Amino acid sequence: MSDENGDGIWVGTVDVIGDESGKAQLKVTALDGQTIDYLTLNLDFVEEESDSSSLYLIAGGITSFLEVAVALAWLIVRRRKRLADIDLIDSWGVFGGEVKEYNEEELES
Repeated sequence: MSDENGDGIWVGTVDVIGDESGKAQLKVTALDGQTIDYLTLNLDFVEEESDSSSLYLIAGGITSFLEVAVALAWLIVRRRKRLADIDLIDSWGVFGGEVKEYNEEELES
């Protein structure tokens, strides 16, 4: 743009005209005394691509942690149940474990 009188002062307008999605036109009209200058620029807006691999990595880590926790809990419950069954069978005293002798008084009452 030219500055005819060299004072560095301009009077004008700036218009942004949207044409369609992702495009716009910038129109600058400048007045310097008797001189009128026009400047137009075509603007293209491009959506920035987002990288979501970190989101997938976090989701995979959480899922893996939950799977390991569930498997560990399942193994602990299974082991406790097996030990409880063994204790129950052992309490029957039929496998040569501890033999309890009863007195006649205990048998009569």
